[in-house]
Amino acid sequence: MGNNQQSAETIVLDERLDLTAASALCAALIEQRGKPLTIDAEKVEHLGSQCLQVLISAALTWRADNAELSYSGRSSAFTQSLENFGAPMDALVTGGDL
Repeated sequence: MGNNQQSAETIVLDERLDLTAASALCAALIEQRGKPLTIDAEKVEHLGSQCLQVLISAALTWRADNAELSYSGRSSAFTQSLENFGAPMDALVTGGDL
């Protein structure tokens, strides 16, 4: 019972992360604020700029809260979108797997 370490929750991202998905993504992240979090981007087929902004903001928030934010998987479309935007993966995480 002396284990104070929290296990990470996982959020699975939708296939299409566009303007209409940004509010729901933001709300889902806010619910997990301050807790270790893993994001699964394996199913993402489209990543728009608004959702990318939400993910970058989440990483900044998790860093400020000194909490871990990592990714368990990334689709090729997700990775390609990051490259197209010029956003390095380390801008989206605070620790764990890149």
